[in-house]
Amino acid sequence: MSSTTNVNWEKFYARLATLTVSLPTPGDGEVINPAEIASLMLRVQSKRDAADQLYQKLTRLLAETKRRLDTLDHTLRVERCSLQEDATLIPDSVKGDNRRARIEWMTSNTSGTIALLKARKSELELARDGVATRIKTLETAKETLNAVRSLISPSAFGGGYSGRR
Repeated sequence: MSSTTNVNWEKFYARLATLTVSLPTPGDGEVINPAEIASLMLRVQSKRDAADQLYQKLTRLLAETKRRLDTLDHTLRVERCSLQEDATLIPDSVKGDNRRARIEWMTSNTSGTIALLKARKSELELARDGVATRIKTLETAKETLNAVRSLISPSAFGGGYSGRR
């Protein structure tokens, strides 16, 4: 996802789908394996790191899009003011709605680009929100695994812990 190209949304959502770890739910009397908990904790942290990187990439793309949008908004205002005052491009005899329509037509390229950037900004914000949700889910998984690990005494790390309470 480089800043000079469009985002491949199919690839993005496929990548987002991989940023998950399913946690086993031991039944009554089932042994909790400390090695499995440790392995899951490493996988959760790895997925969290990848999600953080993806969030940062989206944040950079969003910032660039906002900058381009701000620049084009300013450019459009300048273009419209220039056209409003330039009698050589639009004669003074053209008044009211006709004048506004000509100005809109003459600035339609810039307006179209602004519309596309606004749509891209919305897409990026939604994608970034999706990644933020995934980060929260991974953080909850990490907290759950830490809680399970704290139930297992250090001496029990050589064996298992019964899921019975």
